[in-house]
Amino acid sequence: MNFNLVRTIWGVIAIVAFTTFAPAQREKSVLMPADVAKYMHPRVEAGMEAPTWEPTKEELSEMENSFEKLAVLKPDRDCCRRSSFLFKPDEYYMQYAAVFLDGHAYIYINAFRETPKTWQKAWRKDWIMVKGGGHDFWQALYDPANKSFSKLTFNADE
Repeated sequence: MNFNLVRTIWGVIAIVAFTTFAPAQREKSVLMPADVAKYMHPRVEAGMEAPTWEPTKEELSEMENSFEKLAVLKPDRDCCRRSSFLFKPDEYYMQYAAVFLDGHAYIYINAFRETPKTWQKAWRKDWIMVKGGGHDFWQALYDPANKSFSKLTFNADE
């Protein structure tokens, strides 16, 4: 078999693979696969699946470069932000789910400060849900069309 042909085929496969997959930019972030993402959204308690979509690398990068906007965002609920909150994105692991809610494309962010040993591999493929924990666990929506965040919520303190 012609070596140049094989090398060309593998080159095309690599280009397609890297341009169709939009990985998160941060080491502590992951874009969840669609089969998991469809259950990762604010209305999951209602048992609803959300249609998913694939954000571009640029949309993810733009979102991650805008995290400072979260520091001043008022939480959606007053229940869980009793103490001051100093937002430091690098301290959090983040799972992203690209979902449609009410026909609009959002990126749902599920964030947590630590990964216990049982989560160290699982957090990249399984949705992490925790009750309690206060500021160590929060969620928000990012709207790539408007380049804005909303629906910031923190877990209850206990």
